[in-house]
Amino acid sequence: MSIRRGKRESITSGDRKVIYCEGNQNSIDIIFLKTIFGAQAINFEFKPLGSCKTLLDYAGTGLVDNGFCLLDRDFRTNEEVQRLENSYPVKFLLAHELEYYFLDRNYLEKLPYIKSDVEIHQKIIEIKSVKKVRFLADFLQFKIN
Repeated sequence: MSIRRGKRESITSGDRKVIYCEGNQNSIDIIFLKTIFGAQAINFEFKPLGSCKTLLDYAGTGLVDNGFCLLDRDFRTNEEVQRLENSYPVKFLLAHELEYYFLDRNYLEKLPYIKSDVEIHQKIIEIKSVKKVRFLADFLQFKIN
């Protein structure tokens, strides 16, 4: 995605803050964010812009005036997060990736629409055992790039 510099013509969000996020119009990221934000989601407009790099580039254009860019923490150190949050209108998730909130038993148990007969802890263990290899590959790719 290319970022054009200049003045934005209008804001379609009205009084709502805009959260620019990773993903695209067809990705599940917006659904995840609305789920995490719960009832507060109506106070925001979620606009996916693509990759983390694209979001950081966009944050640097000065066009983010009614919200912020929300990024996965990935493998950033506390110092990196602090430096970027102090320099740009960005905020980082506390989790490595957005999807990790759905592997947090404490978080899931607070969701009002989880079926009571679902054994959350067992499902999380199953998913984590499958995702270990992907996590390691992501870590190595992040550290190499």
